Amino acid sequence: MLLVGSIIDNLSTVFSKPGKFTRNSDILPMKKDVEQTLKESIARQKMLAMEEISLDSSLEELGITSLDAISLVFDIEDQYGVEVPNEELKKLHTVRDIVEGVDQLLTTRV
Repeated sequence: MLLVGSIIDNLSTVFSKPGKFTRNSDILPMKKDVEQTLKESIARQKMLAMEEISLDSSLEELGITSLDAISLVFDIEDQYGVEVPNEELKKLHTVRDIVEGVDQLLTTRV
């Protein structure tokens, strides 16, 4: 558990990337795009069918460990050019939590 805490504490350095999108809201991804990307990542990582993953699926019931969650969030951050603050990582318990968090980050950048 200490290792996970250490990784989470150091994520800000790893995730510090310039944004990939401009401030034009027309080109920002829709919430559905983020949801689709996340579900695809989970399905690939955990070898699940996409149909088994819903917005209300808990990360725990999908077999996602804290390290898996960090990897998923890293993929989303990399794809959408956002940074999920370290303190928010501990609050992610469902697929919906991640989707809404990323969507909120994208909207506040506009």
